Amino acid sequence: APFGSGVLLVDEARRAFTELMMWAGLVIGVIAIIILSGLIGRTVADGRRESAVFRAIGATRVDIGRVYGMFAFLLAVRIAAFALLMGVALALTVELLWWQDATFGARLAYAAKSTDIEFHLFSLMSWYIPAILGVIIIVGLVASIIPILLGARRNPINDMRNDT
Repeated sequence: APFGSGVLLVDEARRAFTELMMWAGLVIGVIAIIILSGLIGRTVADGRRESAVFRAIGATRVDIGRVYGMFAFLLAVRIAAFALLMGVALALTVELLWWQDATFGARLAYAAKSTDIEFHLFSLMSWYIPAILGVIIIVGLVASIIPILLGARRNPINDMRNDT
């Protein structure tokens, strides 16, 4: 004999999925920080000569840090835009392929009396979308802190002398 309720099963599955996505997001975020730190660090290292010239003509370390900080911010925005476009395209594809089967299954599971109720797998009004975009931008900015600080602390005279 069945025990429990379909509603409880769906709620438990939602909680487990949310927890799984949080852990996956944390792992992906750490990997992204490592990769972006390397990318931004390489950009800062490649721009040592230009940074040294700017420092020699009067730019402060903060000015140089702002330039690379804006680079990191624009890189994060570009990644967020790409993730948004690809995520929405993938989610809409899944929605179009399986929303009717999901609606039928939900009606059976909940013994719905009304056939007007539909079950959708994706909504543009979801709070996940701005949350994920915000996390992408924050990860990009966090990944840039150490390379920018290390690049701004370098001595411009040594950078100009060592670059031949």
